[in-house]
Amino acid sequence: MKILEISREELYQQVWTTPMSKLAKKYGLSDQGLAKKCRKHQIPRPPVGYWVKLANGKNVAKPPLPEVTDPILQTVIFYQESQQKRAPNHALPPEQYPQIKKAEAFSVPAKISSYHPLVKASIEAFKERTTDRYGFLIPHYLKNTHLDIKATQGTIKRAHYLMHILITLFNSVSWSVKRDDSGYSKHGRTYVVIGDEEIEFQIKEKIRQIPHVLTEAEKKNRYAYPQKYDYLSTGKLSLQLSNTYIEGVRKAWVDDAKSPLTDKLPEIIQNLILAAEIIKQKRLEREEQYRKWEEERKHAEQLRKLQKIDIDRLNLLFEASERWNKIQKAQQFLRLVTQSIDKGEITPTDEIHAWIEWVTQKLSSLALPVILHETVNKHAKLGQMHFVYES
Repeated sequence: MKILEISREELYQQVWTTPMSKLAKKYGLSDQGLAKKCRKHQIPRPPVGYWVKLANGKNVAKPPLPEVTDPILQTVIFYQESQQKRAPNHALPPEQYPQIKKAEAFSVPAKISSYHPLVKASIEAFKERTTDRYGFLIPHYLKNTHLDIKATQGTIKRAHYLMHILITLFNSVSWSVKRDDSGYSKHGRTYVVIGDEEIEFQIKEKIRQIPHVLTEAEKKNRYAYPQKYDYLSTGKLSLQLSNTYIEGVRKAWVDDAKSPLTDKLPEIIQNLILAAEIIKQKRLEREEQYRKWEEERKHAEQLRKLQKIDIDRLNLLFEASERWNKIQKAQQFLRLVTQSIDKGEITPTDEIHAWIEWVTQKLSSLALPVILHETVNKHAKLGQMHFVYES
């Protein structure tokens, strides 16, 4: 898998010069997938009918690319699978993967005297249960101990047998198995944990769908809304990897009389190893990209703080300058008053003398050095907020 990065401006130009259906294929996405990228990065897209109008020579308005402040949105990232596909049965060297050797030597018991604790608890959850519309047994929601199994009454025993075999095999190669109880919709989801990666798997029976034939009672009841299909058990179980969408990695194995699942354990182990390696690689790439995004976000935040400090310092300067201008005007006014008194244009009173004395004292306390000292102190305090960006 490779990561392709382009600028937001570049994708904007491409979207308005190439139809979305063609452009999406270039990046290995569906039309909706590319549209989702555009929405995330606030890139306007051509409206319905745009290309038809353009082909007929009509002028169609093209909205400008709006500005965004979040630096993460400036770069559009596409994850592309390698064009070189792995063969579905690509063989891993057993000498490098002891798990495969153990799977090849794993002894499958014909009968099980004591089930694994996870399987034992799941068996209890499925005991004496009703079925859904497909005929699958519904586990007891209060017990909440079932594994991810979708089977009918006729295959539930075999499904638990296969679960026991798989969990025992996984444990033998130092892989653990866990259930997800984080929410009602996730109850029973089952994962094999390989290193730091979790791969979801389930045992599921294949169900055959046939058109529903109306019963005599349904024919007579015109207000009835009978189901459209009936669902029949096939008795065929399969192991499915639920959350693995990786080219070249097999995701399902059928269990039947001619080819039981227990004969495919080495292949299953091999595909799980491949899946875990690719999932790990993708996870590390995502984490690295998130790290870069976080660095860019922090850098942008630091720049915003530095810009705010500069603005605040400029405002301090303007404030000090304005104060000094007012003081100079007040001093000029005081000189005019004293000159008018000296010329006899104003008759001084005790109140005027007191006022002149007060103004002279106040203006001396607001001399230029005082204003400068206050401004410099405030300027320095703002500078203490400064922090150097470390790349």
